[in-house]
Amino acid sequence: MNTIRHLENQLTQINKVNVSELKTLHCKIATEYSLLLNHQKTLEHYLLALQYANSEPNSVEKNTIFYNISAQFTNLNKLAEGERYARIAVENLNQLDTNTRESALRLGSCYSLLGSIYNGGNNYDESINNLTKAEIKFNQHGFDSLLADVFINRGCIKMDAQLFKEAKVDFLNALKIYKNKNNHEGIATTYINLCSLLFNAYDSGIKKNKNDLYSCLAYLDSATIHTREFPESMHRLNCYNYKNIIYETLGKVDSANKYKLNFYELNEIINNKELTAKIGRIEQDFNVKLKDSEIERLKNQNTILKNEQRIKTQMHIFVIVVVLLIALLALSFYQIKTLNLKRKSYEIQQKVSRAQMDPHFTFNAINSVQEYILLNEPDKAHLFLSKFSRVIRNFLNNNQKTSIDLKSELKFLNDYIELESERFRKRIHFTVKNLSNLQLNEIIILPSTLQPLLENAIWHGFSDEQENCIIELTILNNKKILQLMIKDNGQGSENYYGSAQSKGLRLIEERINLINHNRKGVFSIHKSIVGGTIVELQFPLNLKLG
Repeated sequence: MNTIRHLENQLTQINKVNVSELKTLHCKIATEYSLLLNHQKTLEHYLLALQYANSEPNSVEKNTIFYNISAQFTNLNKLAEGERYARIAVENLNQLDTNTRESALRLGSCYSLLGSIYNGGNNYDESINNLTKAEIKFNQHGFDSLLADVFINRGCIKMDAQLFKEAKVDFLNALKIYKNKNNHEGIATTYINLCSLLFNAYDSGIKKNKNDLYSCLAYLDSATIHTREFPESMHRLNCYNYKNIIYETLGKVDSANKYKLNFYELNEIINNKELTAKIGRIEQDFNVKLKDSEIERLKNQNTILKNEQRIKTQMHIFVIVVVLLIALLALSFYQIKTLNLKRKSYEIQQKVSRAQMDPHFTFNAINSVQEYILLNEPDKAHLFLSKFSRVIRNFLNNNQKTSIDLKSELKFLNDYIELESERFRKRIHFTVKNLSNLQLNEIIILPSTLQPLLENAIWHGFSDEQENCIIELTILNNKKILQLMIKDNGQGSENYYGSAQSKGLRLIEERINLINHNRKGVFSIHKSIVGGTIVELQFPLNLKLG
């Protein structure tokens, strides 16, 4: 801030006729604001610099201003304006001698920026085309670091377009350059992207090879090695996040939980550092203002002496305000940290409590597939396996969410009931009664709350001999409270909820109590008078968890 104030003071002292010096000063001020990530102020000063540069002939320096304006519009998500200024720079630079190193650098940078702009608008073809032009310019003049960045950006865009083989070529080219330059951060970035590429190919079903997941882990191990110099970085955070997801996909819960906790701990550290830096900038700005106030006081010393008593009173008030501001900042920092801890604890509890699909369900489903194969019924085996994979995929996807709309949850439950019906060789009738005609896609609940309750009804409520198995879900809006009632026509015995499920039920009850602020009567289980069991649970109708 001191540098910016000094440069702004110089602006007031320069003769308005000296446009070249005014242009240079505005560019310097814009650079200082860009270091503070103040994109709006940066843009304003580059536009002022352009006004003074318009009378100048076409040059690399002038087009650098066009490039910087385009970059700032892009940072502000004004892609159309960003594209317009970048196109002007490209057109002007192509009129110059593009074989010079300086022109090639700026022209390549403009093409690279256009690639990012078109990617932001999901125009993958134009994005890849411009990045290829940037590659040619950087490669001709040996700008290896910028060339590697182009390979990374283009690889990510090709990955988004599911051009996985082409994306891998770009990532490997970038990796070769980073290794030659011993750029550990670039190497780590590339390994993480290679992991992301393999996992996306696996997850999309294009290449469903479980060995690829272990290759992903190997890439992440390599990335971790190259983050030793910066352990508290987003690279290390991404490594933990991917390892958690991959180990969950492989079904290795202990390893997944380990890296999940590592992710939350490192995320807490990074968030605290950002908050500390923000507080530091506020304190720096405050100190500058305080210093300016002292200078002003010295300039007006005669006036201050005549009004000594008034000044003393004002200073006392000022000190009190400063103390209160510092105390407020400290309190805010403490409250933010406490709220973050509570929120993360709550999220961990949610994720743990959702990860409760009975492993016997998975084993028995696989046995059912095996039985169809042994009976030489491949069509049935294929159909059953497709349904089973859809249920598992939806369960894993929901497990990553903090909330889900009721319509999506019911679709998941219908798939699950169909699978269980086929596995038990009997029809389970699952009906939904929307008594208040609610828009189910607008109703938010906690994911994987209802599935364990239906699973218990099937396993513990219905006897082996029972044929007409009915599960009924009633949905009701009761004074802005969403009431859900699950009723079955099973045997309603004391063994409806066995001891193996008691922990899962307690977790469901604790989750519902948390979002209802421990209001009584929000979760209950009791036998029906006409037979079977009734489970009742409540959610706030306007629940919003992210």
